[in-house]
Amino acid sequence: MKIWRLEKGEGPVGETKPTAPASEALLKQVADAAKVGVLNHALSADGKQLVTGCADGSVRVWDVATAKPIIELRGSVAANQQIAALEWAIAAQGLEQSFQKSETARIEAQNKALDELLKKANETIVAMKKALPEKEKAVKPAQDAKAAAQKALDDVAELIAKAPEGKPDAALEKQQKEAHEKLASTTMAETSAVAAYAAVESNIKDAEADVQRITDTKSKNDRDLAAASAANENSKKVQEKATADLTAAKQAVIAPSAKPLAVTFSADGQKVAGFFEDGVLKVWAVASGIPIEQAEGAAATKTTLTASPDGSFTAARAVSLTTGANPRWVLERTLSGDAFADRVNAVRFSPDGKTLAVGGGEPSRSGDIGLWDVTNGKLVKSWPERHTDAVLSLDFSPDGKLLASGGADKIARVTDIASGKQVNLFEGHTHHVLGVAFRADGRVLASAGGDGVVLVWDMIIGERKKKIEGWGKEVTSLQFIGATPQIITSAGDNLIRIVNDDGTVVRAIDKLPDFMQSAASTASASVIIGGGEDSFLRVWDGTNGKELASFGTK
Repeated sequence: MKIWRLEKGEGPVGETKPTAPASEALLKQVADAAKVGVLNHALSADGKQLVTGCADGSVRVWDVATAKPIIELRGSVAANQQIAALEWAIAAQGLEQSFQKSETARIEAQNKALDELLKKANETIVAMKKALPEKEKAVKPAQDAKAAAQKALDDVAELIAKAPEGKPDAALEKQQKEAHEKLASTTMAETSAVAAYAAVESNIKDAEADVQRITDTKSKNDRDLAAASAANENSKKVQEKATADLTAAKQAVIAPSAKPLAVTFSADGQKVAGFFEDGVLKVWAVASGIPIEQAEGAAATKTTLTASPDGSFTAARAVSLTTGANPRWVLERTLSGDAFADRVNAVRFSPDGKTLAVGGGEPSRSGDIGLWDVTNGKLVKSWPERHTDAVLSLDFSPDGKLLASGGADKIARVTDIASGKQVNLFEGHTHHVLGVAFRADGRVLASAGGDGVVLVWDMIIGERKKKIEGWGKEVTSLQFIGATPQIITSAGDNLIRIVNDDGTVVRAIDKLPDFMQSAASTASASVIIGGGEDSFLRVWDGTNGKELASFGTK
């Protein structure tokens, strides 16, 4: 198994040939459409697109044939990171409030049931205490009757003892028999009276214990309700602040800013760069409009901006300012050895990126998991035969303390990483578990199966929350989107589908060309990626499902 590192190129290796300037007529059309002054411009290498630097600080890409706008490029890498972090925080607080709301509803429902039980227990105490004197009153007469019967029997026994040769006549025999019968009946009556009294006493004690238990539970529930309410209110305050900060951050992006001094396309037309009067060189992806790089220098009043074949941009003033070249993958290290019993089916980095979990095993024989130190390539933990069949999927909990695994044994397991002990075993799939994913708050785990269903598990109580159906074939992968309850899934039915963890379908990308093996999404769901059996990796705009790019060989 190999680990690769994505690193930037080392700088320009040449310059592209400048394109001819756009016509005055085109520039006038663009300026009229933009309703803002065009300060500078550049054509793409194929002449089909035009990029303009505008007086309001924006950079815009236009279709040359129609003079219609394609995309407006604003913001920076830092601003995007800030916005993404704030959006995550807002969504995470939404999860928190939803959880606290459900906890409040659960506790209130439990309190309602406890109130009924408390009422019945108190009623029982009242009824039993009312019946107790009567039951107690019946005990002594029963005891006296038994004592009298015993005395009568003893008296008969004395008479028999005094009879000639100790042999009773018929009258004594009859009297003895009647005395035995009387003693038996009075003994039974005494036993019943004592038992009835004891039962009433026991019922009172049990009911009083129930009252104490219910009262204690309600007291704990009241504390839990107060804690849930406080947590919910605190979450709302955090969310409100994050929402205000997000609004301010987005307004800052669209507000007039430093003017672009020069703009240009990359050699392949996939990126646009703009150099601004505050000395910042920004680079965007044309297809998505996402800022992908920036470099900062001294403020300037004019500059030249060139694109190099390696994907880098150079802004020249008194000194030049150059972005990185197109990134490239570099082999970091190879992991091998006896730790891999057979094949490797699943890999997952820990949240801090320091540990790599690897799952595999021998089909139908064992499901093995190993944890590797990314920095030195050493195996730090090994859990052989954690599953009874090959491990097919892995995911770390958000805090990095737990590892979920799904296997061909149809089971999802959760392991405590520090101790290596299994803390959950989830059974419910009727086929291979092809994907597992923790929700951002760690309270929910979802699993995808070859049986065409997604199962949602409650990590707090260790039980299944929901069975989500609707797929025609295997659900091959799944991932929670950001800090939301939304799950993106791929499946063999040519669909990438997004569902909520309560089973609600959000949207789908359909009519895909082949069996889809995997799907992933950015935290904001703005970009979705999917790969299928046709060996193509496709990228979509998550807001409208438009395909932005595809990678593969036809």
